[in-house]
This record gives sequence, structure tokens and C-alpha cells, in this order.
Amino acid sequence: MKDYSNEILDALNNHTEEFCKYVNIKNKEYGYKDFTKKIKTIIGNLGEAKGFDVLCSGVDNIYGNDNKEFIYDLTWVDIEIKQDKFPIVKSVPLVLESEISGKKWGQFKEDFDKLLLAKSSYKLMIFTKNNQKDFDLAIKYAGLAVESFSGFEANDFIDLIYFDESGEGDFKKETFTKKI
Repeated sequence: MKDYSNEILDALNNHTEEFCKYVNIKNKEYGYKDFTKKIKTIIGNLGEAKGFDVLCSGVDNIYGNDNKEFIYDLTWVDIEIKQDKFPIVKSVPLVLESEISGKKWGQFKEDFDKLLLAKSSYKLMIFTKNNQKDFDLAIKYAGLAVESFSGFEANDFIDLIYFDESGEGDFKKETFTKKI
């Protein structure tokens, strides 16, 4: 499984001014829908540049898939056409869940748990850090969930990328790896 985290983190941090605008750090309007759309566009464009089909909703049909999600908020899929008519999924290089508008750790948990089920994919959760208490709960839960989930083998991991709304308005990464 390829780790795309640094490439994604760099791409997101190239747009921090725009993300700050969306979450009211630099202006008065909240735009979590636009925030999510921008995340999906940036990461979708990276996947498309790598030759993958991108499946997600809410991005004005820019990936030619009629705004369809495939289990997760955004998925990179390697599809092969067999016998000129059967689109066969060969691999799923990336699955992404995001929780931008939900500020409580329970909302985080609901989306995070879906990532535990992805086997062969790079697993990524993107969310916003809006208060320390819920952030700490989310981080603690992620570590416990990765260690406890019986479907994970040693060295399986999930990356969390979060946008610090109360800080400098940039994206940071935490990685949770199943230990032996």
C-alpha cells in the first residue's frame, strides 16, 4: 500500500489561505461545504493525475462519474474494462473520509470507523480541530481503534490530516499504526 500522505498534505497546505476563509479564521462567513468541496477537488485531482478514476460527490461532476461516491467520501479506483463492457475494479489505492462540519468527536468516530474496513487501500481521514477537548478524544479514539481492530495486521495504518482552526490555519498529520 502506497503512502500518499506527504503529497496530499503539501497540496492541501498550498491552499491554506482559501481554507482559512472557509472556516472563519480570516473572515466572518462559514463555508464548510466549500471546505469539503476544495478538499475533494485537490485530492481528486491528485488521483486523476496518477491515472485513477475518482469517485466522490459534491464536486460538480468534474471527474465524469455523475457525482457518485463509492462507499467512502472520496475513492481512487483503478478500473480495467474487460471484454469491452465490464468495468472491473482492479484496486482501490485510496479511501478518504472527511468530517469538516461536525465538531464533536462522535461525528469523527462515525466516519473514522468506516476506514477500519478498508483492507488494501491507503486510508485517510480529514477533519478540523476546533477545540482541544474533542480533538484529544478523536486522537485517543483513533489510536485505540487501530490497535484494537482485529482486521488490522501489524503495520497497517490510518493517517489523520487535520486543519487547525484555532491555530495558524494549516494542515497537520498524525499516523496511527497497528503495532505487532
